[in-house]
Amino acid sequence: MKVIIIEDEELASNRLVRLLKAQVPQVQILALLDSVKSALTWFKQHLLTQPPELIFLDIHLADGISFGIFKEMEINIPIIFTTAYDQYALKAFEVNSVDYILKPIAEESLQLGLEKWQKRRQTPTPMPAYQQLIESLTKLDESRFQSRFMVKNGSRIRVVQTEQVAYFYSKNSLTFIKTHDGFDFLIEQTLTELEGVVNPKKFYRVTRKLLVSLGSIDQMHTYFKGRVKLILKPGFTEDIIVSSDKTASFKAWLNW
Repeated sequence: MKVIIIEDEELASNRLVRLLKAQVPQVQILALLDSVKSALTWFKQHLLTQPPELIFLDIHLADGISFGIFKEMEINIPIIFTTAYDQYALKAFEVNSVDYILKPIAEESLQLGLEKWQKRRQTPTPMPAYQQLIESLTKLDESRFQSRFMVKNGSRIRVVQTEQVAYFYSKNSLTFIKTHDGFDFLIEQTLTELEGVVNPKKFYRVTRKLLVSLGSIDQMHTYFKGRVKLILKPGFTEDIIVSSDKTASFKAWLNW
């Protein structure tokens, strides 16, 4: 049994290896990978010469969502997804006949997953609908996030759609929305609260004072000590410097 494991959490990866070896002593781990980039590189170099029989694939990887692999190349190898999605998202896996194991992985769950894989091998069936799964989960993710905000405009209250937001910023202990067309509106939520209700694919907390949308980034410049300087559109009143300890995650977000 030849497998590859694509998992960015070292403890989770080591646990899966240990459980696999306990249940399938003859298992061959062809590769331990931790990102979309490393997975694509491995597939391009080894897929034809060392094809695995099974792939264990985490959904959230170091440099983004693992579904990006399917956008770059066609994978015709059985996959067992390892996921922490909730019960509502899991329906999308079941509807599209995609195998999954909930994290943290338990011995019994792995055994059931391997048994299902063995049955699929003995009775050839069409490959699961991975693309439909991606579309279903994308729609589900979108429905979880706030689509509009109630804001104050003087004595009036109006609605701003999330798509209209260039960035959220704090000033004098207050929080504001800056829209793409340059208007500022006071909002009651804090930046920390907003981080929990906007789509993390589209918004990133670049500094303590700023939560920016991808569409608001006009220019990026390398800055000394490994930092990145941003120019936003509409412009912000202060220099925006992404700290060196955030630079890696910021770049990963850009590639998500």
